[in-house]
Amino acid sequence: MRVLRSRAPAVPMLDLGHLNPEQRRAVETVRGPLLVLAGAGSGKTRVVVHRIANLLAHGVEPEAILAVTFTNKAAAEMRERVGALTQPEVAARLTVSTFHAFGLQVVRAHHRHVGLGRRFAIFDAQDQLALLRRLMQQVSLAGRDLDPKRILARISLLKNAGVTPEAFAGRARADDDYEVMVAELYPRYERALRAANAVDFDDLIVLPLRLLEENAAVREALQGRYRHFLVDEYQDTSRVQVRLLRALAARAESICAVGDDDQSIYAWRGAEVENILRFEQSFPGTTEVKLTQNYRSTGRILEAANAVIAKNPARRGKSLWTAGGAGEPIRVVVCPDGDAEAEWVTEEALRLVHEGRRRWDDVAILFRTNGQARPFEEALRRHHVPYRLVGGTRFFDRKEVRDGLAYLRILHNPHDDVALARIVNFPARGIGETTLERAFASAREQGGSLWSALRRIERLPGCERAAPSVLEFVDLVERYRARAAQASSLAGLAADLFEEVDLFEAVRASVKSREAGQVKVEILRGLVDSIAGFEARNPGAGLGQYLGMIALEGKEEAPEEKGKLHLLTLHAAKGLEFPIVFLVGVEEGFLPHSGMMGAEQDLPEERRLAYVGITRAKERLYLTRARERRSRGRVVPRVPSRFLEDLPPESYEEVDACEAESALSEAAYEAGVHFFEAMKARLRGESEG
Repeated sequence: MRVLRSRAPAVPMLDLGHLNPEQRRAVETVRGPLLVLAGAGSGKTRVVVHRIANLLAHGVEPEAILAVTFTNKAAAEMRERVGALTQPEVAARLTVSTFHAFGLQVVRAHHRHVGLGRRFAIFDAQDQLALLRRLMQQVSLAGRDLDPKRILARISLLKNAGVTPEAFAGRARADDDYEVMVAELYPRYERALRAANAVDFDDLIVLPLRLLEENAAVREALQGRYRHFLVDEYQDTSRVQVRLLRALAARAESICAVGDDDQSIYAWRGAEVENILRFEQSFPGTTEVKLTQNYRSTGRILEAANAVIAKNPARRGKSLWTAGGAGEPIRVVVCPDGDAEAEWVTEEALRLVHEGRRRWDDVAILFRTNGQARPFEEALRRHHVPYRLVGGTRFFDRKEVRDGLAYLRILHNPHDDVALARIVNFPARGIGETTLERAFASAREQGGSLWSALRRIERLPGCERAAPSVLEFVDLVERYRARAAQASSLAGLAADLFEEVDLFEAVRASVKSREAGQVKVEILRGLVDSIAGFEARNPGAGLGQYLGMIALEGKEEAPEEKGKLHLLTLHAAKGLEFPIVFLVGVEEGFLPHSGMMGAEQDLPEERRLAYVGITRAKERLYLTRARERRSRGRVVPRVPSRFLEDLPPESYEEVDACEAESALSEAAYEAGVHFFEAMKARLRGESEG
């Protein structure tokens, strides 16, 4: 199929004069495979947006372009900026989405070919965990205490690597308890998903790939439509995502991957840095462009970042530089212990904000793991510093919201066992655990779902007493499912359902405090408001579209709160920038970390994490550590991070927190004296006037 082209350019030609030479080359190379190695702060987004606009200006139809990124926020921003450069109505015709959102579109369009019903559910991490725990109850653990989160993580890594249950069963090591259990549970997990007419996030990549590889009609349609591809954050792709991309782009006129191997920090969720290191093997004839001019950080910050990352053996060599000045030296701060570190950082942030006319949202405290946040939260609270802990409980993760969503999910797909088990007896309606266990057992025997078993509850031995309550619940669901099929207002339907089952009162009564109960009620009402807002933005959309949106977007961070200091992990800081950064806990065991969830230490990835942390800073960077920390009731000496040894001597200065505290107290006293003297003089002047 030939490329769809308009008879004349849909948009005027672009002015590329404001791009640097490397950026311009990346924008103007519009044929064949292109790898853009975009260093931190090098204007990557500008290049991505201008490249799409340049294709449109040269007559490429918007429908022929597929641009993929890793967050819905980034996809929305990309579309908006392309619209500003071209025309909003042209940008609206582009396919700009995450890998998973694109995969969902494909699965929805061809659900029958992958064995799914039209109203399939999307299980998030909590749903997957609930399903896996139920499956673990069905197998013999032989006294082994195994973490279901680790088992689920291994299953996800296998799916991201394209390894099927059958393939893994033949290579699982008998001396590894987790591999033995994964071999047992992985096929059960896949069967349970299909029985519930559900998919997990990994399936949104795996199933489209299967369609492309096995269904000629689907392959022809997708390859014929999309002829120009752009993938942002390519270093974060998994093996199966690259396979999907190769299958889609087999007949493409151009494919552009933008990324930075030095910022590949998501191996724990299936990302493989080898994808960007071996890009030419996947796409022969590649042109490579390096973006190394940095528009974010000072010279000294970049010197430190370059020195730390240069020690990684497998990387595409590049060194960031800036046309700006060297800036202030980095401060390497040594504190007596963890509490002193938190106190020093908080007081220094106070000083910078009060003396330097900075806002609190100019400041970020970055750490390797969530467990490091506690002493900083305590210190910030003591000093009444407003802060936002990124990664706290999100709206759609709150219990009362998940309860409400579970009711809506079973209206959409009653075979969703996880949602059904969650609310079949909440609020309490006389359906106990014994009844549920018998219903689940019947479902397994019949090869069906929990819903199917509940509908025939009268025929299940031992369920006679609960049968009337179960059938009343089944009737409730059937009534509201019929209403949902014809509802003019999904928000009104949800509000009526929640009122009829007394859900508002149930969440109010779930806590002792009347005030806390009312907060929970308002949060649940917020779910109804969310549905109303979705309907206003998407006229004609149904319940399935809303639930799909929540599954894909509900896990992203809430919009940034103004006026609050940022407290976040290095992973959460990726893609962000701040004028002032405190990178704390720069010690062996923290950064580099000794290994997560039983995994071995990945030193190259830890070095990339340090690089990401350093390059978040625009103007001021502090690297802090403690001489000792209290752990499990003992005082443990700490070793400075090996990454500190890599810093060029001219890029930093060392600060002893004990000496600095004394000097700071004296300076604060002097500042206080001057402040009050100035105020007295001002008041005398006003009274005389």
